[in-house]
Amino acid sequence: DYYSNFFGKFIGHCLSEQYYNFVKVHPKIASVLYAADRFESKDKIKKWLKDGYTIIANRYASANQIHQGGKIANTKKRESFLKWLSEMEYEIFKIPRPDAVVYLDVPISIVLKLIKERNKNQSRKYLGKKNDVHEKDVNFLENSRKSALWLAKTQKGWIKIECAKGGKLDTRENIHEEIYEKIKKII
Repeated sequence: DYYSNFFGKFIGHCLSEQYYNFVKVHPKIASVLYAADRFESKDKIKKWLKDGYTIIANRYASANQIHQGGKIANTKKRESFLKWLSEMEYEIFKIPRPDAVVYLDVPISIVLKLIKERNKNQSRKYLGKKNDVHEKDVNFLENSRKSALWLAKTQKGWIKIECAKGGKLDTRENIHEEIYEKIKKII
């Protein structure tokens, strides 16, 4: 949460480029900040799980796997990073492991159009502007998508949803139905 958590606020500053180009920060260093942000919410998440709630998180440890892993082109080095990341997130910070990761795949050309459309209507308070440092870097976005597609193929529990079949973004309703069909056995 880039508005209320201690680490979330700091990440918001980093994404706004107030200090430096956060895209260029080493994946392990950047990952620690995002993991610390999740750590701050860990007790709340664990309570919800104990109370029987189903939790759907937009950006969890998988976001580190995707975005920071996308900075590492070498497969063996990326696998080593993922092992390190898993240890930090689940063993050191002890955040709950997800039952599944649903990856919504959208080609970057469409992502850029969606960002542009969103920016016509809103500015994000935590940034003080419309785009964060990652959204301005098309190469970063491409590498993150490649990382996500690789993860969806190689990691247990990942579910890939194609959101733009034939180069056109599907409707929210159709995407929702596809997600539900794939996860209803889990929830």
